[in-house]
Amino acid sequence: MKPILWILRGAKDSRNLLLSKISESDFFCTHVQLNCFMDSTSSNQNTSLKTEINFLKFSLKIADLFAFVRLWKYRERGISFLIRAHAFFSFPWERENFKNAEHNGNANQSLKVTFLVRFFALSIPFKFLRLTFNLCTILEKYRNSRYLRGYKVVVIPYEGRMDGFFDLLVALVNLCKINSFAIQSNWDNLSSKNFFYSSPTYFGVWGKQSSSHLTIFQRKPLINAIVLGNPRRLTEINQQNRSCFNQTLSRYSPSDSLVIFAGHGVGTSDAFILQAILDCKKQIGLEFNLLYRPHPFARHKIDAKGLAQFECEGVKVSEETAVHENNIFINKMQSSSLLISQMSTLCIEALELGIPVCVPTFSNVESDFSYRRAVDSLSHFVGVSLIPGLCIADSEFNLREAIQTSLTERISVGDVEWICTRKNFAEELISSLERMLNTNLDIVS
Repeated sequence: MKPILWILRGAKDSRNLLLSKISESDFFCTHVQLNCFMDSTSSNQNTSLKTEINFLKFSLKIADLFAFVRLWKYRERGISFLIRAHAFFSFPWERENFKNAEHNGNANQSLKVTFLVRFFALSIPFKFLRLTFNLCTILEKYRNSRYLRGYKVVVIPYEGRMDGFFDLLVALVNLCKINSFAIQSNWDNLSSKNFFYSSPTYFGVWGKQSSSHLTIFQRKPLINAIVLGNPRRLTEINQQNRSCFNQTLSRYSPSDSLVIFAGHGVGTSDAFILQAILDCKKQIGLEFNLLYRPHPFARHKIDAKGLAQFECEGVKVSEETAVHENNIFINKMQSSSLLISQMSTLCIEALELGIPVCVPTFSNVESDFSYRRAVDSLSHFVGVSLIPGLCIADSEFNLREAIQTSLTERISVGDVEWICTRKNFAEELISSLERMLNTNLDIVS
């Protein structure tokens, strides 16, 4: 039996694994057993990798409820909470409320949701819920310990999903006295997503910012944080790379320049910002190529008729139906003049490559969701506006200025090492796993 068990749960886990190319290493092939929990979001290509760990539906429901109530009790009571509340507690005839909340960013208070969550958040019901979760963990150990026996490390990507699956799996692994190694999948997973209960032995993070989020927001100061970097970045980024990219950009004339809009996938906001960019293009009188990159996991929301209209105006749409096509997009981004995006992780990835970024905070979405408020309050975005090369556009006028400046001037881009280290993810992770297998001592990042 191979000593390391690597758990995949859904499409994002599979995508990050392939993009990091860690699965192509000799170490991975020799030491890692890849398994996949099958659910509605899992990739079809992993059907043959289905893990033998089997959770009872009752255990998962208790874990989900425990995670949801804990989030409300300790951290979040805003729009994201309401969206998740409708998803978890709604009856079939209430699904429309959830869809409205998910796609348009608004949700009305539900007396049923408020009552249930507040009841379980009370002291005695909450203690009972926590006890029930712990009993479920013991039950799952009895059912699954035979399969886990023999593994030294279990790697668990952490997407920050609003459910209790991560808590239940980590608790099970810890109860079996096996090292658990969680990996941060996305920039904001530790600061604006779930609030996890079970503590992995190790947690691989993007950088010092994520490490502080693990301590402050997740309240896990005792977890050994290991700085790994971005799992989707293939090459090491350094100052020489950035200088080379900037020199390449300076050789282009404005008409050859590429401006990229990376969508966020909330309601009709993408179409609104696309139209604003086209309006700016007419007003500044400079020609440039415009590429629209829909959010990979929000492509089902794209209006085909609306896209056809934009394509007639010269907007090209990035096609990324397969994982390898992400690398094609990254190559295009390296030669672009500006990335425009509302709170996407691509903002950080572009800055790493020396590409200036504009974050438009104006939108046509009239709801509880506000891009301006999000940029000011979301922990991972606080302070980002201070990085040279990133600007916040509160109006179409500011957006037009940002586009014009990127086409006519060479913009100096600041370092984002404190958010995402320049280290190579695959190399750092393999090095950490090797040390885990060869020593019983804690790893110091």
